[in-house]
Amino acid sequence: DQFHHNRTTLLTELEEIIKTRHKRSPIHIGQKDLFNFEFPDSHSLPIPDPLLRTQPLHATLQAEKELLGVYLSGHPLDLIRDQLTHPDLLDTEQLQGQRDGALVTLAGIITDHKQITTKKLEAMAYLTIEDQYGVANLVIFPRLYTQFSSQLTVGTPILMNGQLDNGEENQQIKVQHLTILELAA
Repeated sequence: DQFHHNRTTLLTELEEIIKTRHKRSPIHIGQKDLFNFEFPDSHSLPIPDPLLRTQPLHATLQAEKELLGVYLSGHPLDLIRDQLTHPDLLDTEQLQGQRDGALVTLAGIITDHKQITTKKLEAMAYLTIEDQYGVANLVIFPRLYTQFSSQLTVGTPILMNGQLDNGEENQQIKVQHLTILELAA
């Protein structure tokens, strides 16, 4: 980082700096460019506290994804690389070359979760997960969904095995086994 403060410090003070800036004058007055403002009394701006602790990397990654829509400092799966030792583990890029009906193992971070109710009034879900290379669509049938439903939230890392379905419209994986992974602090 080029700002000479850690991200926690900058993010903690960002809202106060924006409020202070808006109280002074319209944003366009005195602004030379996007990052260069003229503050006639800049000594009254809040000064970030250098003693604030640096936040854990997974919190930084989560903030980057929420604010920017992408990860900049890495990917959450990098934090749990030691948990991803399955010999048949694929990434989303490698799914494209797999045959219909193949059994695949994949790890990713849940980015979307849609629960539905079947005709038998059982809950099941459609998940989207992402890894460093792309996204994959998963189907979690009622038996498995009942067991894991409370843990299947956006941002949760998972490792799964399932059967690949190269449907006409989109590819999906019918999940047969599921493991919830823990992000390292």
